[in-house]
Amino acid sequence: MKILDRLPIYDEPTFIDAQGDVYQVWKNQAIIWVSFAETLRAFPAILDTGHSHNLPIARRHMEQWGRADVKQIGHARVAGHLVPRYASDLFVHRNLPGTRQLSGTHRLKMDGGFAVVPDELPIAPRLPLLGIQTIRANKLSLLIDGKRWQVTLKTSGWF
Repeated sequence: MKILDRLPIYDEPTFIDAQGDVYQVWKNQAIIWVSFAETLRAFPAILDTGHSHNLPIARRHMEQWGRADVKQIGHARVAGHLVPRYASDLFVHRNLPGTRQLSGTHRLKMDGGFAVVPDELPIAPRLPLLGIQTIRANKLSLLIDGKRWQVTLKTSGWF
């Protein structure tokens, strides 16, 4: 099943609205919309294949987009800093083929949880990052089509 179906990659800097706040998106960024299992309020995340963990999120974003009652399950080391780690699965909001328009959700397991980075640390992400560990742990296939500036993410099987 296709989770992201030829999702356009931003080919120039632009702005997106996330629950009333405006964020800049850089050129070449694949922005996906996700939500925690505890709440289905969608928020943007950068699909970052260079990030080796599940999902780091800044404390301010967690407070705004997440829920305060998620269970802390330990700590994670992010760029040399020890930060709290919380338990939650993640929903990726699917897109209509070839567009950025949202259409349904697909649940992803995050066995290692997600990291919440204090805002005062210089490593706090300006937007959450969905890392390669979540893609790998859920046995997903990722295709980045550089010619068409699109991303496809799907469950295992034929492309």
